[in-house]
Amino acid sequence: MATKSDFNLQQDGYVSFDAISLKDLIIERMNEQQIFTDQNYEGSNLSALIDIIAYSYHVLIYYLNKNSSESNFSQAEIYENINQIVKSIDYSPTGPQTSNLSFQAVANSNLAVDFYTIPRYSYFSFGGTSYSFTQDVSFQKTINGVESLTDLNNNTLLYNGQYVEYPLFTALGENFETVTLAATDENIDFYIDNNNIDVYVKDNNQSNWVKWERTTSLYLENSSAKKYSVRYNEDEKYELKFGNNITGKRLTENSLIAIYYLKSDGQAGQVSKNTINNQPLYFYNTTLFNEIKADVIPSGSNIISIEESANLIFSNDSSSTNFKTKESVEEIKQNAPRLYNSQYRLVTTSDYKNYINKNFSNWINSVEVVDNNQYINGYQNYFFNIGLQQPNADSRVLFNQLNFSNSTNFNNVYVFAVPNKNIQNSLDLRTNYLSVSQKNALTILLDEIKISNIDIVVSDPVYTEINFGASNSKEDFLFVETVGDESYLHVEVERNARRDLDSVKDDVITIFQEYFKNNNMTLNQLISLKDLSQSILDIEGVSTFSTRREHKGQTIIDNLLSFIVFNPIYPDNDYDITKQDIKLKYFQFGYFKNLQSINDKIQVIRQS
Repeated sequence: MATKSDFNLQQDGYVSFDAISLKDLIIERMNEQQIFTDQNYEGSNLSALIDIIAYSYHVLIYYLNKNSSESNFSQAEIYENINQIVKSIDYSPTGPQTSNLSFQAVANSNLAVDFYTIPRYSYFSFGGTSYSFTQDVSFQKTINGVESLTDLNNNTLLYNGQYVEYPLFTALGENFETVTLAATDENIDFYIDNNNIDVYVKDNNQSNWVKWERTTSLYLENSSAKKYSVRYNEDEKYELKFGNNITGKRLTENSLIAIYYLKSDGQAGQVSKNTINNQPLYFYNTTLFNEIKADVIPSGSNIISIEESANLIFSNDSSSTNFKTKESVEEIKQNAPRLYNSQYRLVTTSDYKNYINKNFSNWINSVEVVDNNQYINGYQNYFFNIGLQQPNADSRVLFNQLNFSNSTNFNNVYVFAVPNKNIQNSLDLRTNYLSVSQKNALTILLDEIKISNIDIVVSDPVYTEINFGASNSKEDFLFVETVGDESYLHVEVERNARRDLDSVKDDVITIFQEYFKNNNMTLNQLISLKDLSQSILDIEGVSTFSTRREHKGQTIIDNLLSFIVFNPIYPDNDYDITKQDIKLKYFQFGYFKNLQSINDKIQVIRQS
């Protein structure tokens, strides 16, 4: 129990102090002593001095309380503090992640039959933004005519931004030597992509440049590993750390270090489909890089020339993924304990999900990972239940099995993923799948840390369409989609409410557009009709609402919020009209039909 001090204060009383209470206490004490009187007169010199003291202590007490809470993992709210706290468990927060883009490439008849290599950091530039190759990519032209370069399309991604050459520096040869990578200007839109920072080392005892590889943690490496770790620190700069000849190889004194990073355009780098169509390919070109390129690209590689590259036609039939800002405080709190528990090894399905959420959030909006048992009892059984003789009869299931699974099914881990893209059109939404190149890239990156006998199959979600739906019985419609097309939300505003009907309608529209926004939806989601109904009733002036449908000259009225929910690929086999909360399965992703024009589906009237 707190006791009083000689100053007639509780020992823990400081927590309730502010400037006013402290000023009152000082004046009260001076009045008790009856030596001075000016403290009671605002504007006097003594009163001004008391103000300075009181407000100074107010600031000090604020920082005392703030810093006390910020020293704890669970209570920290400031990015700099949580970043430093997780450093003790060797957790590296994720910095900004740039958009990526799948593409198609075709070689015309002017390109000779041969093997070719497109050198790393080559790029397209258009409209003030760029997309780059992050590594050397090779392809083969096999015929004299026009040829689609399928292998190149399926195994390569473009990343938004253009590579920047960081100033060359000389190593000191210290244990755990660290280089801080910061933007070369203070432009607020300057983003260095977290996943594309490359390091080349020219040892003072050697004549060639060698590319060192990035590792999650140096403590996982042996003494000869030519690797470095990257940490996005509390100052939002990257720390590149090298080894000590025990955990990772130490840099040799006077060795030269060259760093190249991908400068992202941020959200401005997000592009729509058909953006790179027929754009020319440019080659990254500096004196230092050309020297490095000659050393690191395997001898005998046929590097494509500028003239030859003009015979390649590039295009993109889908939009890019979204740009992702740095990992937030809340995300660090969620991810750090999970990654620490897994020790960066993928064993359980939760390990896979956590790792993907942390490292691929710019690619993937939502992800669920299941084992064989869950896959068979959930996903495959779903197709049996809707009438398919076998799950492989579904085109997407067959496509993924052929491209990403081997002949055995007893050691697979299935990753269901929804791309992170801004898509509003319902037709584009329900065909919004990861491309083959994105699936291959995801699989390759996960292969590095997964259990060796596990095969990863990246699968496509089942998209579930949601719409208003009023019905007296299942007999009052012939086509499932027609129910949604004919139904609408009818909202009644109190007769004496002073609100404009259009403003009420705007509030209703906002509720649905925010709730069903693509980036707010997830696999395995609970869609709460109860919460949506309450949100509508909470709008100022709204008295009641109903779901209605104009059908064959009659108005069907349901006095509750009612949705029709169905699989648009198999609408007659998988549908439901419900007034209850909707629990999607782990492989189902919901979307509201034509959300961008939902205003046409909402009617607002004033009660008579």
